[in-house]
Amino acid sequence: MGSPEGALRVVGAHEVRKDARMIGRHDYPGAIHLLHIQGRPGKAIFFPDEVLRHRSGGMQEGATPLQVWESLVARTFDRYGIKIHGYSWLPNDAFLLLQRFAVPLRTFLPSWLGQYAWHLHKRGKVAPGQSPYLSRCRSIEVTPEVLPYALRHVYGKAVMAGLCSSPSTYALCSYSLHFVDSVPRWFTNDEFVARVARRGYVGTASIKRFLAKPESRRHAELFQRLSSRAPRIAGESFDIEDSVQRVRHSLPAPSVSQVIAVVGNMLQRESLSLDRVLATALTTWYATRAGAATLKQMGKLFDREPTTLRADIESHRKSRPGLFELSVPELLRLTHSDVTSATGGIRSAPSPGLYVSTIPSDLLARVPASRALKGVRARAEPTKGGDGHAPTSSGPPPETMISKQGLP
Repeated sequence: MGSPEGALRVVGAHEVRKDARMIGRHDYPGAIHLLHIQGRPGKAIFFPDEVLRHRSGGMQEGATPLQVWESLVARTFDRYGIKIHGYSWLPNDAFLLLQRFAVPLRTFLPSWLGQYAWHLHKRGKVAPGQSPYLSRCRSIEVTPEVLPYALRHVYGKAVMAGLCSSPSTYALCSYSLHFVDSVPRWFTNDEFVARVARRGYVGTASIKRFLAKPESRRHAELFQRLSSRAPRIAGESFDIEDSVQRVRHSLPAPSVSQVIAVVGNMLQRESLSLDRVLATALTTWYATRAGAATLKQMGKLFDREPTTLRADIESHRKSRPGLFELSVPELLRLTHSDVTSATGGIRSAPSPGLYVSTIPSDLLARVPASRALKGVRARAEPTKGGDGHAPTSSGPPPETMISKQGLP
């Protein structure tokens, strides 16, 4: 193995697929991103400093914006099947390590950040017409091999800011979630545990010891190279090449027709009676999670208000949770392969007409025969006060930051 802290350098750029439609990010299904969302100087857009300095237990009433923020994180990431490997909230900064699957960053970032900006404007926390954010969200792709070090970097932010002496004592980060059995559905620990084990840290005490180690200067430099425009990848050389290949060969989002075929087969297999509300709710749930359409587009397709569709989804998730548990990777496999494996043998894209008995035929008739629903492939327009910039159809090759001699 290499030296404890390998020398860092910027290596040659790589070409990426021209239709990747990046907005300054190297993005593809399964990519892990380190995100930094920062408020304007002198502000505290998530919570005031006093909340931490004077609290003795849980968060006080002054933390209402933070509660809204966490609610938006949970709702957005659950809706789109996004997983969080770790996070840390500071008064004016939010750091996240997230992994997206079907839905690209350019789709959910503007909506997510725009909704929070709307809340801040409504409560008078930000002046009318002013964005609460210092700039567009900054990010860097993190390859799986360096995920443990990126996570340690995230947890070290509160320590560096003087908010705590150790991440283990900081309540506004995900540190404790690594050591409990029950976690939110949008949080994942498996990749981190597997990767840190390869470095010799196995078991709770050993993992805590790893996270408690101070961050090296070189690792700090590696993860400080976030950008809002230049696509960048941080990792080791073999991981970086794999990442570039994933962009070139990533599958497109499925069509709404393909999602309907999968949903129809699911309902048929469960021998469920014809239920218009269930069919539309289930189709909308998987279409939005797979990146086939937005909630607004599905509302137009089914002549339903987005809020009504969302309420129907939540109602049926409570009454029939098993139907809504198909993961995004599983759904993508079903819609892009002819025959699936063990999960019931659902065929991905037979004619939707085969399922008229389970999905109302008039709903099926609304779906265009073409691969993509009209407007689905159009670029997502940022919500005012959100990510702040419209996406471009192509971008520069990604810069890659690697450890030349390997990481400890």
